[in-house]
Amino acid sequence: RDMGSGRSSIGVLVPEPAVLATLEVDGNIRLYQKEATSSEWVALTVMMPLIPTEVLRTEHTFVEVKLEGSLLVAASHEANNYGAVHVWDIAAGRADGHRMRHFSATPDTVEVRHGGAFIEVCLPP
Repeated sequence: RDMGSGRSSIGVLVPEPAVLATLEVDGNIRLYQKEATSSEWVALTVMMPLIPTEVLRTEHTFVEVKLEGSLLVAASHEANNYGAVHVWDIAAGRADGHRMRHFSATPDTVEVRHGGAFIEVCLPP
């Protein structure tokens, strides 16, 4: 297949402009966008692991990040052996609508299923 046509190898349309999510060594998630007129990637935003909750701010360590279509999904661990799954909507090079679900255990893996209709979270036994 022609990979330069804006389609992936399974025939799904790749959004233009291309967006890349990385989990950096400093623990932050960064979004990059490829410039349409060059081969350079430009940093768009940084998500830090300090997440405000209703009462206090909790330090999370992001351990996994995935960009699936228009969803950015991340798993995090907290210092007290709890964990959380985070979801953002990606549009126009921005991450908006942060949603988070806490768990009494640390998530092992997180998978987006059925185009984002639901998210599968695997927890330790």
